[in-house]
Amino acid sequence: MFDTVEIIKSSEIRQNPNFQRPCTVIATAHAKIYMPLEELVDLQSEHERLTKELVKAQEGLER
Repeated sequence: MFDTVEIIKSSEIRQNPNFQRPCTVIATAHAKIYMPLEELVDLQSEHERLTKELVKAQEGLER
């Protein structure tokens, strides 16, 4: 997914124990990284896509 890895200084890391936005979590033996989903995907488009898939699946079950 990423071509390069950048090393960051600990002073660049911000901690937020009350993180409330939808996010994906990357867990390692020494840390958990919380990455907000809105920085990875268009949440509105993804919601619309999944809604269409759900409707198709429900229609398939009714047949």
